Amino acid sequence: MDTMNTEHNQAAATKLTMLIADEAKAGDVGLHVLPQLASWQGSIAVKEYMYPKIWRLVEKEETGIVTDEELVFSVYGSIQGHNLLPFNKSDLYMSDIKKIKYLKQTITINGLGGDEMKEAWNAMRMIHGVFDRTFKQGQLEDLYKEDDYTTINAANRLMTPSKDTDQPHVPYESHSDPDGMLESIARQGFRRTEDNIVNFVKVESKHDGSKSYVKTTPQTFRNGDLVAIQVSFCVVPLKRGKYRMLTLLRSITLIESAFAQYTKLPVNMGKFNSSLVKRRVRTGEESHDSDEINGLPRKIWRGMTAMDIVGKE
Repeated sequence: MDTMNTEHNQAAATKLTMLIADEAKAGDVGLHVLPQLASWQGSIAVKEYMYPKIWRLVEKEETGIVTDEELVFSVYGSIQGHNLLPFNKSDLYMSDIKKIKYLKQTITINGLGGDEMKEAWNAMRMIHGVFDRTFKQGQLEDLYKEDDYTTINAANRLMTPSKDTDQPHVPYESHSDPDGMLESIARQGFRRTEDNIVNFVKVESKHDGSKSYVKTTPQTFRNGDLVAIQVSFCVVPLKRGKYRMLTLLRSITLIESAFAQYTKLPVNMGKFNSSLVKRRVRTGEESHDSDEINGLPRKIWRGMTAMDIVGKE
């Protein structure tokens, strides 16, 4: 059995390498390439938002204008662990309703030994350094440490206290809230805002060999699946004058499900190969009713706003 698991892990790693190579040929600029780009700092900026209090990594135009286009990175790897909606009823019963705000959807991605990982972590440290110079020295917490730099964890809270946001509430889909418990909780002083939404997508092959990206549900995903997740980076205030950089989960795309049954990984945290995407922060919504998006999704639908893939028309 161990030999079979090893063989399938190797096959999954080979497939993942091929997927990353395909994206590179298509013009994908991986996060691991960021340290090699001399001009990268000239195209990003940290922008502060007051309601709620948060600092985001956004695009800066060549003219020097700082936009509201939040930078989003694609991350490729094998699911090592995940906790997605719908949640068990027992997880939603809390004696203190205020603690509901800490409930999150989470995913742990493993890079399966890819060489790009160390450079990706260098890029993360560089991004952390950009945020760090927004605050007094020592106020921003150190970047979390990963023993072998093969994994990453991303998360997003289920909802936001109403007092902390001016964004409207976006109702939960029936597949994510089958008993209506989250909607009931939301009526007690919480909102599911645009910022809390995680989109779920799967790749489907067509008869002509092309691929399409269609919406799916969180129940689709299994440990061992090869996926692409989209994440963004922000900083939030803590107590006692401290701040923390977060990796926010924006979407998960199922690319290959054949390895879920066999790939065995320790439960931990994923691998970066990332393309820059722009996501407009806190502006008017732009929704799409179609269940299919050809090519990589250029926009996040169902309550999120425009996402344009940089360098791809």
